[in-house]
Amino acid sequence: MSCNQTDDDIITLILHGKPERFADLVNKYKQKVYGILVGMGATHEDAQDTAQEAFMKAYRNLGSHESGKSFAAWLYTIVVRTFQDKFKRKALTLIELDTDNFIEVDTPEHIYLKAESEADIHRLMLQLSDIQRLVLLLRYTEELTYEEMCAVTGLNMHQVKNALYRGKQSLKRLIEQKGAYACGTELHQSRTY
Repeated sequence: MSCNQTDDDIITLILHGKPERFADLVNKYKQKVYGILVGMGATHEDAQDTAQEAFMKAYRNLGSHESGKSFAAWLYTIVVRTFQDKFKRKALTLIELDTDNFIEVDTPEHIYLKAESEADIHRLMLQLSDIQRLVLLLRYTEELTYEEMCAVTGLNMHQVKNALYRGKQSLKRLIEQKGAYACGTELHQSRTY
């Protein structure tokens, strides 16, 4: 794939007789699709199967993608709907948050603290509603616009903004409570010695 080819350029090539170029789109988006699926609660195997199914659907329907519109948002819509169709009763269980910017030096201690921080956030995210988790994932890991998030979730703009706001507030409150609990536990332990 040429560095200066856009998704629309590649789609045009695919639609005009170069189907092998779809591999370029798969390679570009496979990790993000996998991350979304795991963030929605899929196991490793389920995420792989669902990603493959979603990419097949995207390939079959590539002609319906509107040129000039975000291919990523269009693809993520297919991914979310494929997952929901396959696992209607499964709740979101994990979210992949990009915390690379939290720690600047990768010493063993920092790597451990980073992993612990990510694990804590994952556990706290379990307490949010499904839609709050999804919009946080789409906004902060996939960096979708509000319009793209509306397309992916099927919610209107007000609902997306509301879910995002409430999700951030709830997560902040949970993090603060966890911090207070951790401090209280340390105080309690120090008094028993």
